[in-house]
Amino acid sequence: YDTMFASRIPQIGRDYSLPTKGSNHIVVICLDQYFKVPLFHNETQLHSANYIHNALTIVREEAGRRRFNINGGLIPLGLLTTQNRDLWATHRPLLLSQPTTAASLNEIDEALFIVCLDDALPSTIAEASSLFLHSDGRNRWFDKSIQLIVTPNGYCGVNMEHSPMDGHTLLKFTEFLYANSVKLPMEQIVSHSKTENLEVKRLTFELSKDVRTHVFDAYEKFQDIVDMTDTSVLDFKDYGKKFITRHKLSPDAYAQMSFQLTYYKLYGKLVSTYESSMMKHYLHGRTETVRSATKEAKEWVTTFLDNTKSAQDKYQALKKACEKHNQLMKDTKEGTGDRHLQGLYWAAKQFSRSIQGYKLPDLFVDPAYGKFMSNILSTSNIGSDAVKIFGFGPVNISGFGLGYMVPNDRIPINITNYENSAEKFGKMLESTLKDMKQVLEKNVNV
Repeated sequence: YDTMFASRIPQIGRDYSLPTKGSNHIVVICLDQYFKVPLFHNETQLHSANYIHNALTIVREEAGRRRFNINGGLIPLGLLTTQNRDLWATHRPLLLSQPTTAASLNEIDEALFIVCLDDALPSTIAEASSLFLHSDGRNRWFDKSIQLIVTPNGYCGVNMEHSPMDGHTLLKFTEFLYANSVKLPMEQIVSHSKTENLEVKRLTFELSKDVRTHVFDAYEKFQDIVDMTDTSVLDFKDYGKKFITRHKLSPDAYAQMSFQLTYYKLYGKLVSTYESSMMKHYLHGRTETVRSATKEAKEWVTTFLDNTKSAQDKYQALKKACEKHNQLMKDTKEGTGDRHLQGLYWAAKQFSRSIQGYKLPDLFVDPAYGKFMSNILSTSNIGSDAVKIFGFGPVNISGFGLGYMVPNDRIPINITNYENSAEKFGKMLESTLKDMKQVLEKNVNV
């Protein structure tokens, strides 16, 4: 709870997470303007849905009167949260030095979460995915653990600040929202009257010329990253979990082997692959690492691409690769992944900065270790009716981010890349999934 409802505060060298204990308000961002909206009255009684609806209506009306202008007046202050963390840490004190601005920052930091009322109108799920992942940096405050983003044409998504928590934690949050929106009766909404006390408070900022320059610089740098980030969504509908399990294969392992085969088709090799494994059964457990690029995976892709091999040969190779992947997943849940190496690496990096003459251990400077940890394919799987798609950026400049689900009758995959190859990967992956289906259907022994 303390990490889900929190703010990331920038500091030189290492940020810290500020829990919002005792908070009873949210902050709503609309047209780059910030508003405090209380969720409770008398400190313990939750406001009605009608109250919240009318408060949000007031926010939109008030924001619409003062449009954003980057050359003067209101500016998109949240762009500062996109900066290099040490740079943002040097700029934040400039805001805190002004009492009115410092008070507004405090309201943002202490809010339970942020609601972003966007004016963008995405027409496809891929456009919505890009909007929720990064947008153009405006109308956001990326230091908040949770930003609930809503568009006028009905798309709704969540942007998560990943450092204090993992996807499974946020999934519980979205499942709670989904379950209540489906199960609870709809409350009749009555438009607000001018006499209704909605307690909506505009947050104000007095910004120096230097701060405005920093915001403009942040905007330009962030646009460079946005322009690099390519997003494509493959919503594969030919089959899903039911078909895969009918052939006695694990849906997650099957998806992972489809990624291995797709990459091999495109680039002629297997590469470092990361899949997260949930470790919630341990105290303070976060995630472990499953390495999908195994010898068995290599045998599977080469067997599949060998025209002399039968459907039975290909199925057996796929089955062995999936079984190996399942065993790795099981092993990581017992703490036998390689996450500890990452911890040791960063400990060594801190020593090298603070201890004169300290050298990194040979393991961490070995080219093989760098290749092993490069995570060209960064992948993650969730399963929930509350989410239509989820995604994240690549962790390697030449890599892919693959967020996927395997429900009963479809396999939706969100693909990101920095080299304009997301759509190319998606098209090859679609072909791969169809080819794999043919292998399973031809395998007479199943």
